[in-house]
Amino acid sequence: MRTNAKIENERESLKPFIGPRYFTRHPDDQRRFFGRDAEAEEIVSLIFGHKLVLVYAQSGAGKTSIFEAKITPMLEEYDFDVLPRARVGIASDNKFDKNAMQKEQDSMGNFYMLNAFQSMLSGISETTDFKQVSEKKDAPKPVIQKLSNTSLSQFLDRFFPPSIDDNGEFKPQLLYFDQLEELFTFYPGESWRSQQKDFFIQIAKTLEAVDLKKKDYLRIVFVIREDYLAELDPFMNILPERLRPRFRLERLDKENAFLAIKKPLENVSGNSNHVINDNVLDKNIKNVIYDLSKIRVENPLLIDSSGEPPLAEGEFVEPIQLQVVCQRRWKQLLTNTSEDKSVHRNLTDVDMVLREFYEEAIKEVIKNNKISENAIRTLFEEKFITSIGTRAFVHKSEIIKHIRNICNRGIFNKIISTPKKNGSIGEVELDRVMKILERNALIRKENRGGSSFYEIIHDRLIGPIKNSNFYWSEKKRKRRERHAKLVVSISIAGLLALISALIITSAFQTSQSTLSDMAVDPANNLVYVANSDNDTVSVINGAKNVKVVDIPVGDYPTDIVVNPNTNMIYVANSFSNTVSVINGATNVKVGDIPVGSHPLGLAVNPDPANNLVYVANQGGDTVSVIDGKKNKKLGDIPDFKRPTYIAVNPATSLVYVSNPETGTVSVINGTTNTKPGDIHNFKRPTHIAVNPATSRVYVSNPETGTVSVIDGKKKQKTR
Repeated sequence: MRTNAKIENERESLKPFIGPRYFTRHPDDQRRFFGRDAEAEEIVSLIFGHKLVLVYAQSGAGKTSIFEAKITPMLEEYDFDVLPRARVGIASDNKFDKNAMQKEQDSMGNFYMLNAFQSMLSGISETTDFKQVSEKKDAPKPVIQKLSNTSLSQFLDRFFPPSIDDNGEFKPQLLYFDQLEELFTFYPGESWRSQQKDFFIQIAKTLEAVDLKKKDYLRIVFVIREDYLAELDPFMNILPERLRPRFRLERLDKENAFLAIKKPLENVSGNSNHVINDNVLDKNIKNVIYDLSKIRVENPLLIDSSGEPPLAEGEFVEPIQLQVVCQRRWKQLLTNTSEDKSVHRNLTDVDMVLREFYEEAIKEVIKNNKISENAIRTLFEEKFITSIGTRAFVHKSEIIKHIRNICNRGIFNKIISTPKKNGSIGEVELDRVMKILERNALIRKENRGGSSFYEIIHDRLIGPIKNSNFYWSEKKRKRRERHAKLVVSISIAGLLALISALIITSAFQTSQSTLSDMAVDPANNLVYVANSDNDTVSVINGAKNVKVVDIPVGDYPTDIVVNPNTNMIYVANSFSNTVSVINGATNVKVGDIPVGSHPLGLAVNPDPANNLVYVANQGGDTVSVIDGKKNKKLGDIPDFKRPTYIAVNPATSLVYVSNPETGTVSVINGTTNTKPGDIHNFKRPTHIAVNPATSRVYVSNPETGTVSVIDGKKKQKTR
């Protein structure tokens, strides 16, 4: 009888695409891995010819996948023993006592090597069964203390001694250190530099010791992100051949991207009831690859009508983007649902696809468990991502402690089920949550020294996770602000105002949509309300207090402003990267203006001499400038950092932009549309308001509950 687990494994093996996780050594993954034959052959050739090889590539190029699913089986065909992959770092934001860390280091040895040892031992069950390890059934599971002051050579001799082939010779071995950039992002105490040097000395001595035995069986490969290559320079003299044998792994070219899509689909068609129409398959695949390869061409002679450099067909495709997009399309095919417009609209926007991927996993967690969305998002933001924006290994006990701390803050509802008698938060419930996140390929679990650690599955998810959390927080903040305004209005106006408000609210309510912003057109006595959930703008007659019409706009409208000079209404659509333009005389949308990535805040300079609209593009770190007469984008002003809200002083033609991440407010000269500088020392500033009569600028700091004041004439913060 087949169990549910077996049925689930069978379903998983039939899926042609794996999403954002890396390919493993599992036979199902090897059958799904295509498009890397030439690169794998070159790397294998280097391994045969050199004791130490360096492989480098940009993040997301598929470094781990090619080693696990392609190079490993190729080497095993040549009778290699490929050891479990080694990783040297446990990134964390934990604050360690320096003296305690130094004392522990003196007794423990090299932390980088210890991490590598633990990762290899935890990976034994996931890779080839090594006889020399499995035969020690009565041996206790090694823990970090038992590996203290153990060198790499001693560790390999003890746990991974070379096997003997039929001729009595040592079988060749490959040891590869994956994500070696962790050597330069994990700092174990003040002696981190000496430990880095010792790490490379141990590598060289281990290879030298093998040579002295005249048993040239060991090969070592370093796999590293290319933006960390320069960090290796101080250690070149230590390493064999000065680490000259190296290979740069490029992203998938279009020919191999085609194979990476078609071959897995052919395998599925041949092993299941899914029928692939080969007549249209090739054409559809080429269309996907064309969309995925698009890049912006920075050529001043090639500017499209929107003022943006045009999109052109690029040379390469990012593997993780290919897997995520194809996986989503495959799910649509299986469910026979209508095509997800956001997937096609944002096909070349991998950040948006990964962001949706993250949000879908969260929905599944909160649907099936007694844990709040706040808790999950905060866990990722504060624990799984370090303060410098890298992945962190998080111990299970840290997760439990973190959720308990969230409970103690008093800002969340009941986060997890009833605590156990010993005060812990219910490990059964927590395990269920983590398994859902694992099943959705959002995190991965690694056992080290008998303990469970978790991390985000890939670096490429960090940016989309942070963006998703930010927008979710913004929606919550705006909802709280609207609620606060309503409470104040009720308390001031009294019972009569309450009755009127209830009548008006009842008249205006047309759906369960979230109201994200409002603006008033005094010339026509109309009120415009942006509905972020259903992508419309409601128009209210200010004289009769009745809704007139709902106007469809772009995806997720967040801000709305009125241009008094032209009677045009502008709506920022955060998810479609456009600004919709509504004619205030007819209440008809006249068009959409492409702007930067994730527009959030809008402002109009009502001075007829300027008549410009400014758009804060939070995802693109730019401010777009729109000609209010022609309703065309004039260009983008660069060098912001997640710009959020924006305000204009018509008296001075100065534009103020808040940058929460850097704690600054940028100033734009509205005459030249250049940014002369930033004003500093704010606390994650958001909203901005200007008093033209005094040229005073008021900036809200939500984290501290304060309002800062800027002297607009001196361009200085006064308090």
